[in-house]
Amino acid sequence: MIRKLFVMLVFFVVFLGIASALNEIYVSPASLNINQGQSFSIDINGIALANTSDVFGVQFDLIYNQNVISILSVSKEGFLGNGSTTFFDYKPFSGGITIYNVRNTTTGIYGSGTFATIDFNAVGSGNSTINLSNVIWVNSIITNDSAETISVGITNGSVSINSTFFCGNGIVEGIEQCDGINLSSQTCTTISGGFTGGSLSCMGSCVFDTFACTTGSSSSGSSGGGGGGGGGSSGTPSVVNNTNQTSVGSGNTNLPQGDNAQAPANGDEGVAGISDTSGDEVNKGFLALTGNIIGRGAIAVVQSWAFYFILFVSIIFVTVLLIRRQRKKRGLHRLLNHRHFGY
Repeated sequence: MIRKLFVMLVFFVVFLGIASALNEIYVSPASLNINQGQSFSIDINGIALANTSDVFGVQFDLIYNQNVISILSVSKEGFLGNGSTTFFDYKPFSGGITIYNVRNTTTGIYGSGTFATIDFNAVGSGNSTINLSNVIWVNSIITNDSAETISVGITNGSVSINSTFFCGNGIVEGIEQCDGINLSSQTCTTISGGFTGGSLSCMGSCVFDTFACTTGSSSSGSSGGGGGGGGGSSGTPSVVNNTNQTSVGSGNTNLPQGDNAQAPANGDEGVAGISDTSGDEVNKGFLALTGNIIGRGAIAVVQSWAFYFILFVSIIFVTVLLIRRQRKKRGLHRLLNHRHFGY
């Protein structure tokens, strides 16, 4: 009897393990080794298994070392659809970038494909992880103010950058913005970023440190005798938002924003308000879509194999207790009858 129960339990656990396979989001390639000054690309791919749940939209943070690599561009790929069938946008922040992609239809997608491609430039030497964080994966079971979130497997990436020149020799070379005290005749007011004063310095990775640069109102003549040098900084990367992240080209103080496509205004045919990308409101529409994530945590527990395994074991345990109690009652009844007739 015990052996049969054990075999049944093993079969049940194996069956649930197969049925509980997760959808997946991952960085490809998983690792890279390149030289400083080179550019490279990574893909953010996804797999929606046919025996689990489809994918209707994703949102995630991509975290990386901005002293080693910087983003050149972000492109939407076709896993969730092309053109007006999807909405795609992103917003950089200190330490990474938030990307989201949502279908503009009422159905989800099964299969595998690429959500986005990110182009990087190796601005320093060393190592950087490329990690996926705060991943939100929703399927097509959507109402006006909620969505069902799906647990997914996550695989991160990494890149190693080999130094092709010596940062620290006091000579600005290659893609260096500066080297030690050598600022290449630049100041806070001559580099891109809208600074009006302060003290510019150089980091150990040979990129500008704008921490002590200041912004504020200034007259057109505040830059003194530098009027003839307007094009002097066109050959150096510009500094973005005091985070020491650089982007190629002059005057480009922010990463190019996404498609900025408009989602439908209402109904179930998409996500209303998701095109609002001003300030902290960038994720307004998508987060409204997943507003009941915490409330659906209980659903995720009920849908997990562990819940059914515990339920199955509990039923067996209660059944065994009831059988033992019934046997005990029968034995006590027989004993009482025996004593009664013996008396």
